[in-house]
Amino acid sequence: MIVEKIINVKKLILEHKLKFIVLGVFLLSFIYFFSLSVYNTGILPFQSKSVECQMNGRQIYLSSYTELYPRLTFPRKFKIKFGWLDAEYIEGSSKFPFLDYDKFGYQVIGSSFIIRPTFNEYNEQYRIVFSNDFKYISFAYIDYLTFWHDKDYDAFYDCQEIK
Repeated sequence: MIVEKIINVKKLILEHKLKFIVLGVFLLSFIYFFSLSVYNTGILPFQSKSVECQMNGRQIYLSSYTELYPRLTFPRKFKIKFGWLDAEYIEGSSKFPFLDYDKFGYQVIGSSFIIRPTFNEYNEQYRIVFSNDFKYISFAYIDYLTFWHDKDYDAFYDCQEIK
């Protein structure tokens, strides 16, 4: 009786072996993605991190931009709330050019939160990079990310987390 049950369980496992493997790979992939996202952002799915940023100095606009790229005016002060997978402006905040949605995506690379609005038909963009060192956002900067001008910083911001 017991031997027959063990044999039946073995047959069941062998019949559904591929399903168990696929399910296991799927679960491990999900756990890996979830853990990596929480580790890089310091934000759990039900948490958020809000920052208020003030421009440090003034916006720099290179003269070589005038021919090819729009002259964008970045806000002097803004507030953004980062959720687990998306971000949004806090009510009453100034908005960035070409980023006037209520909610928008961001990506995490290393210890930085990066927002990339596109400003022309060639998919050229400027980046808003928030440094998330030690799980605390202390500054941000903006640079155009184009074919001709990579890593030309246009504005620096001092940021403070708000509750």
